[in-house]
Amino acid sequence: TAAVITRYEEVTRLDPGNHEDWITLAVLYADVSLPAQAMNAAQRAQETARSPAQRVSALIQIAGSLMNHGDNETALRLLDQALKHSAQADAPTGKDSAFNLTADIQIQRGDVLVRLRKPAMAAFQEAVDGKRKALELSPDDASLQYGLALALRQLAQNQANEGGAEAGTAALTQALDITGKIIAAEPETLRYRRFKASLLFQLAWREKEPNKAISFSNQVIEELTPVAAADGNHAYTLLLLLRAYSIKGDNESELDRLQEAEESLEKARGFGETLVNADPNNLSYYAWNMSNYTSLIFLFYGNSDYQKSLDVCNHAKSMIKSIIDPLPESLKNNKLYDLSRVSYYSGLNLYELNRIDEARAEYKVAFDTIETLISKESNQTIYLDRKVDILMERARTKDPGFSWKRAVDFMIELTSAQPGAVDVAERLEEAKQNAALESEPSV
Repeated sequence: TAAVITRYEEVTRLDPGNHEDWITLAVLYADVSLPAQAMNAAQRAQETARSPAQRVSALIQIAGSLMNHGDNETALRLLDQALKHSAQADAPTGKDSAFNLTADIQIQRGDVLVRLRKPAMAAFQEAVDGKRKALELSPDDASLQYGLALALRQLAQNQANEGGAEAGTAALTQALDITGKIIAAEPETLRYRRFKASLLFQLAWREKEPNKAISFSNQVIEELTPVAAADGNHAYTLLLLLRAYSIKGDNESELDRLQEAEESLEKARGFGETLVNADPNNLSYYAWNMSNYTSLIFLFYGNSDYQKSLDVCNHAKSMIKSIIDPLPESLKNNKLYDLSRVSYYSGLNLYELNRIDEARAEYKVAFDTIETLISKESNQTIYLDRKVDILMERARTKDPGFSWKRAVDFMIELTSAQPGAVDVAERLEEAKQNAALESEPSV
């Protein structure tokens, strides 16, 4: 990348009026986390643009690259600049109209605001409204129809984030209806079929009734299987298949259809590992693969197949360790928590396999990692809850220095310091009973 940046720096020096080269250079700077340089190149891209629409397009593209690399604050500043340019657009209709350009910016602004944990509903609603106004002027424009469906999907996701999984279903249903009409007119356009599958997946994810969730998941799979063959295993197609099979497997497991659940989750695992191997630094692939690994671990453990569960734990740990070192400090905590969690599950399986020393070693990794996290965020209840579990298991394996009394003392201290933060009632009772037995003199 350094060599490519050097080349484009030279290209823009020799021909400073080339708009596309400034965009490329800004994206390259964003890719290597140089936000100040990216902003400077973005400014030159604006100066060399021939229209407000070109300026907006450039800023959206550069902001997207910044978002992909975690620099959401800089991305938001660029998108706010883009809003000023969209208001100057003079195209009366179509994709370059002020209505449509503003909507495109607001979709991406909404995504950035969500990442920054700021209110995003107004941005997504403005995006929907802008797309509707643009469509009133060009009702047969498929790209605008698709843009409205996309805005509705993002609005639905935000409604779900703020109001629970069932919220946003109406917006999703509208988006699905629009997309069906687009596909009827352009059945060979694969991105529309992928988009329809993404909407069906969202409905599957929201559905609480297992059989209905499985039905939606099957529709995703039915929609995408021919697409995967036609588009050369496009990464987004594989990601949607991973998600669909994972949701399907979770719901089959809930219905005690264990063989079917295993088959679905293993198919999801295959798609996930293909994606992670191709792009090991993609955090979205990591997150979905991690979720699917967790489902498989629970499925096998619950079915007393401890060796299979342990094998999945080992795969999960390898993935976590491969991704964690290059991450910036701000992104490491979630991955460290995953490592603690999977090491804990490994210990559970090893204990059931009567491999006690190995179980102790895994619990030590889990404990040391969770202690590191607590030292950074002492009031994070999910970390404290996990520490209780690990203390219980270290006591159960008679790990030197980890008694049931130690577990009891920690839980009493925790409930005193943060009443109600972590529910330890059942675990505390079990630990007290074992501590009493532990203190009895041996005969």
